Amino acid sequence: EAEPELGPGCVVQVEGRRVTLNFYASDATRVYAVDSAPLSRVNCQPGETVTSKDGIELVITRVQQRSGLNYYVGNPGHPQNGEEPASQELILPESELAQLPPRNVASEALLNGQFDSLARYELRAETMLRRQDSLGSPLRGLGGNRTALLPHQLYVAAEIGDRHAPRVLLADEVGLGKTVEAGLILQRQLQSGRISRILIVVPDNLQHQWLVEMLRRFNLRFALFDRQRFETSDWENPLLSEQLVIVSLDLLLEEPQFALHACEGEWDLLVVDEAHRLGGMEPQPGPGFSLVAALAGLIPAVLLLTATPEQLGQRAHFDRLCLLDPDRFHDFDRFQQETAHFGEIAGLFDRLQAGRWDQ
Repeated sequence: EAEPELGPGCVVQVEGRRVTLNFYASDATRVYAVDSAPLSRVNCQPGETVTSKDGIELVITRVQQRSGLNYYVGNPGHPQNGEEPASQELILPESELAQLPPRNVASEALLNGQFDSLARYELRAETMLRRQDSLGSPLRGLGGNRTALLPHQLYVAAEIGDRHAPRVLLADEVGLGKTVEAGLILQRQLQSGRISRILIVVPDNLQHQWLVEMLRRFNLRFALFDRQRFETSDWENPLLSEQLVIVSLDLLLEEPQFALHACEGEWDLLVVDEAHRLGGMEPQPGPGFSLVAALAGLIPAVLLLTATPEQLGQRAHFDRLCLLDPDRFHDFDRFQQETAHFGEIAGLFDRLQAGRWDQ
C-alpha cells in the first residue's frame, strides 16, 4: 500500500519478525516488519481480467482455494507475447500474477473491515485543511526565508510576485536589497506554480554570491554552470539537465555554443544582475545587450537588476526598458517628457518632506 507502483507482490520468505516480498512487474524486493507491513491480501473476483508472468491475460470465471492459496480459473484472452490463445480453461495460481485489474481500494478496504481509527482520520483531515489554508494565503512564498525584510521589499515582492510573467526593472539603490527582492519574487512565483525553470545571468564575480544567497536565504538550490560543467555534461543541451541555473554572462559571450544552449533552454523566468553593464542600442548594441535581448525575446518573465540605471545615460536606460516592454517604451522623446514630469513630482515630495511649504 505504501508503494502501489510496484504492482502485486509475492511472499518469498517469512523469518522471525520480517517478511520478504518479490514484486515481479517492477523487479524489486522489499523487506517489512511483520507487525507493521503496509500490505493487504488481493482477492480477484469472477469477471475480472488478470495477467500472468508469461503475459497471458485470463478472464476469471471462478476462484478455487487450496491450502490457503487462490487459484483463478478462466478463459485466456489475447496473450501479450503474440501467441495463440488456448481453447480450454486455464488455472492460474495467485503467485503467478504480474498485473491486476483496476481496483476500488476504498470500497475493498471498507468491505474487509480495513479502516483507520477516527483519530487518524481527523489528523489527515486537519492536515489537508491547513495545507489548503497555506496554499490560499496572501503571504504564500513570502514567508519562511532567512532574512529580515524591509517594508519596501515585502511590497515589491508581493506586487510583482503576483503577476503573470512579470517583466520589471529593480533599481533600488545599493544596499537596499535588490537580490532579496528578486529571491522573494522567484520564491513566490515558484510556489504558486507560475514558473519552474529559472536562468540567472550575472557577471563572473557575482556567481557564487548569488548561489549562496539563494540557498542560504530562500533554500533555492541553483546549479552553477561553468565551462567544465558545460564540457563534461552528457546532455545535448547541458542547461536542460537543471531547473534552476546560474551562469556567467562573460562565459556566454566567450562561447557562442553556450549562449545558444541558453537561448534553447525553455526558461520561464530570466534574471540579469548589473543590467547597466549591458549598455544600450546606441551607437550600436554591444554583445551583452544583444544576448540579453535575444533571451528576453524568448523568455516570458524577465527581471533586470541595477542600482545605477542611468549610469550610461538616459538613452541606454530607455533601451533596457525596451527589452522589458517594447510596446510601452517605443518613443524616446515621449519617455523624456514623462521622466521630466516625474522629476517635478519628486522635487515636490522632497520639499514637503523637508517642511518647506512656501517654496
